Amino acid sequence: MDPLASQDQVETILGRALTEAEATRCTGLLAAASARFRAEARQDFTAAETTRVLRVADGRVRLPLWPVTAVTAVHAVTTAGTAGAAIGTWAWDGLWTIEVGDWWNLQVNAPVVDLDEWGQTVQVTWSHGYATIPDDVSYAVAGMVARAIGTGSAGTGVVSETIGQYSYRLGSAAESGALGMTADEIAVARRYRRPAIGTLVTRDS
Repeated sequence: MDPLASQDQVETILGRALTEAEATRCTGLLAAASARFRAEARQDFTAAETTRVLRVADGRVRLPLWPVTAVTAVHAVTTAGTAGAAIGTWAWDGLWTIEVGDWWNLQVNAPVVDLDEWGQTVQVTWSHGYATIPDDVSYAVAGMVARAIGTGSAGTGVVSETIGQYSYRLGSAAESGALGMTADEIAVARRYRRPAIGTLVTRDS
């Protein structure tokens, strides 16, 4: 999966060009920082199409990856775990929820899965993500990498040190490793988590 930031953005934050050695490290750091940010946000961000089996609850399916840009197919899944014919009565709410309701009562002349063979799951194909990674995301990831490069590999394990009367302690981001996240970076990532059920959300058109 593509990194969420670029070397140019890392250099912008550092205020200088990377050395050859730093540029070599930067590729791996960008990949690792992006993976960590995605895990915190619980989103991939990169535009993609996904097909996944998801559970139906109260006639609804909630898509785990968003923003959702399109839903292209919904199939009933049998108790044997195989996808049956397409459900023709689903409706997407424009955010991340698909309504399937009592689809087996509404199908007309379609070779669908019998109700007693339905495993209460559906296979959904949908598109999601951003054509362009949002700036706050990319610069948060670039900041993680810039901090790791600025710290240097030799100092990433240092949490505190005392020399004579002088002492210092690194912040919580440094304590969690070379690619630790600051409170601000965590806040950015969590803004992109799918809101809890019942939270009012509007979708940009």
